[in-house]
Amino acid sequence: MSAVAIATSVGTSATKATGRPYQNHLFWDSINSLWWLLVYTSTQTLSAYSSPDFSTWTARTTLTLTNAHASEGRNLAVAYSAISSTAVLHVQNQACPTGTGTYKPTHVRGTISGTTITWGAEATVTSNQTNNFGGPSFAGESVAVDSNGTVIVADPYLSPSSSDMQAIRSTNTDSGTIWTAGFPANASVLSTNTTNAETSSVAVPYGVGKTFAVGDDAGGASNGSWKQLLSSNWGGSSWSASANVLSASLGTAQDANDWNAILVGSTIYIVYRTGSNTYGVRTTTNGTTFSTGTAPPNQTSLAGGGIGLATDGASLWVGIIDSDTANTVRYVKWNGTAWDASWTALETTTATRTALTSWPSVVSNSIGFAWTQTNGSNNDIYGELLSVGGGTTLNVSMSGGVTTGGSASIVVVISMSGGTVSGGSAPISENLAISGGLASGGSASISASVATSGGLTSGGSAATATSLLMAGGVVTGGSSPTGNPPLSMSGGVSTGGTVIISETLSMSGGVATSGSASIRSTLAAGGGVVLGGASGIAVVLPPMSGGIVTGGSVPPPRQIISMQGGVSTGGASTVMIAIETTGGLAVSGAAVATGLGFQFVVRGNLWVGPMAGGAMSVGPFVTGAMWVGSSAKGSLVVNQ
Repeated sequence: MSAVAIATSVGTSATKATGRPYQNHLFWDSINSLWWLLVYTSTQTLSAYSSPDFSTWTARTTLTLTNAHASEGRNLAVAYSAISSTAVLHVQNQACPTGTGTYKPTHVRGTISGTTITWGAEATVTSNQTNNFGGPSFAGESVAVDSNGTVIVADPYLSPSSSDMQAIRSTNTDSGTIWTAGFPANASVLSTNTTNAETSSVAVPYGVGKTFAVGDDAGGASNGSWKQLLSSNWGGSSWSASANVLSASLGTAQDANDWNAILVGSTIYIVYRTGSNTYGVRTTTNGTTFSTGTAPPNQTSLAGGGIGLATDGASLWVGIIDSDTANTVRYVKWNGTAWDASWTALETTTATRTALTSWPSVVSNSIGFAWTQTNGSNNDIYGELLSVGGGTTLNVSMSGGVTTGGSASIVVVISMSGGTVSGGSAPISENLAISGGLASGGSASISASVATSGGLTSGGSAATATSLLMAGGVVTGGSSPTGNPPLSMSGGVSTGGTVIISETLSMSGGVATSGSASIRSTLAAGGGVVLGGASGIAVVLPPMSGGIVTGGSVPPPRQIISMQGGVSTGGASTVMIAIETTGGLAVSGAAVATGLGFQFVVRGNLWVGPMAGGAMSVGPFVTGAMWVGSSAKGSLVVNQ
C-alpha cells in the first residue's frame, strides 16, 4: 500500500511528532483489532487516532494534560499491553513546558474498548516532580510492562540531581482489570554519563520479570548525540552495574534518534547507525554480556531519521529514511542467518521526512511504519504498511493456527483455534488463550497466564511462571516445572520427564508422565495421575474419576483414596489406610492392603495375578461370586 496521512497539521513546532523510534506512538491493539497513533496536539492535548486497516484513520479520544507539552514528541512514550483480555495503555509524559529543561514527569494509564480510550488520572512518577536540570528540551524516555505486569519507566530526568540513565518500577502490578498507580519516591540511577545529558533510553522486558535497560552516552559530544551506549539489567531483584554495550565508542557521534533495541525470540538486538551509510549490531541474551552481530549492508540514511525495528520472533526488519532528495523510506531483513543483499524502497514519493518509528511486532504479515512529514509551515504524520508474509506474532485470532519452521514469539494475546506450530521455539510473554494448543519442536516459555483448551505441546520444555488454566494439558518431551500458583486444567500435564507441582493441582484428565510426579499438596482430579515411574503424593488424594495408573509403583497415599476407576499398577500397591472404589483394585504384581483394619470396600472385583497376602485372591471376572486363579491365604478359594 502507499503512504497515508494519519494526522495532519499537528503543530508548527512538532518537527519530531512521532518521537524516538522505540516510543511506540504507533501501536496495534490486539484486543479491539485496531491500529492506533498517539500524538501531542495544541498546547496540552494528547490526541488519538485509530484505523482498522491502516488506510482510513479517525480522530478519537483526547486527553488534556496537566502541563504544556511544547509539541515535543520525544517526550511522549507509550506502552500497549493486552492483559487478561483488557487493552491497557501506559503513557509516560515528560513535559518540558518552557522548553528550557524544566521537566515535569507524569504517568497516565488508559484502557481501550472499541474505539474509545478511557483515561485514568494523570499522576507524578516520583516525589521529585519538577526537575530543573536545565538540559535539552527532550528526554527520549521509554515505558514498558513486563511479564508480571510491572510498569518500568526508563527516563534520564526522574530526579533533579541527575541527567544519567535512570529507571523506576511501579509499586503495583497491572492485572488488566485494575492497576493501583504508584512508584517509589526515587528512581534508580543505572549509569553515569561521561559528559552532557542522556536523551534516549530504552527498557526491553524479556523472559520472566526481567528488563534490559540501555541509554546513550554523549562521550563528549553535544546533547542529543552519542558515542557509546550504557546498559543495566534487572534480573528479578536488582539492577546490575552499568556496562558498555559497544566494544568501543564510536569515532563519530550519532544522533540519539539513530539507534534502537528489540527482543527477537530470546535475543535482544541493538541496531545503530555508525556513519552516513554504515550500521552496527550488538546482541545479548542475558542483558549483561554482548556479542557483535553481522551488520546490515551499507545504505545512506538521514541523520536523526530514526531506526524502526520489527520482528516476527525469528526474523528482524530494519527501517530507515534515506538521505536522498526524496527521503525514501527503506527497509532490510535479517532472516536469522543473513541480511538481504540490499535495502528495498517502501515509500519513494518526494517529501521531507524524519523521526521514523514502527510497531515492533509483525501484525497479520505486515509491519506498520510512521514518520513526521513537513507540510508547508506545519507538520503531518504519515504511515505505511509493509507486507512481509510469513508468520505473525501478535493478535492471533484464527482457526487453524500459525505454522513456521523457525520460532513464534507471541508478545501479546493469542486467541485461536488450532494453535501455533513452530519447529523452533515459542516464547509467550503475555496471555495465551487458545483452543488446540501450542506446538513447538523446541521449547515453550510461558511467562504469564495461559488459558487454553487443547494445551501446550513442546518437544523440549515448558516453563510456566504463573497460573495455568487449560483443558488438554501441557505436553512436553522434556520437563514441566510448575513453580507458582495453582494449575487448573482438563486433560492434565504430560511429560516425558518430570512434573513437579508445588501447590494445588485441580484438573480433569490428570497428570501423565513416563518419569515421575511429585505432588506436594492437594490433588483434585477427574482422570487421575498417570505415570510410567512413581507417584509421590504427600497429602490428600480426594475423590476422582479415573484413578491412579503407573507402570512402576504407587508409594502410599497417607489418607483415604476415594475414586471411580480404581488403582492400577504394573508393580505394587501399598495402601496405608482405606480404599473405597468402584471398579476394583488391579495389580499384576501384588496388592498388600495394610489398612484392612480400617475400610476396604470394592464395588466390582479385586484381582491379583500371583497371590494376595490379604483375605482374598480373586480373578477379574466376578459376577456375584469371587474367582481365584491361584490360591488365597484367606477364608475363600474359588476355582475357575
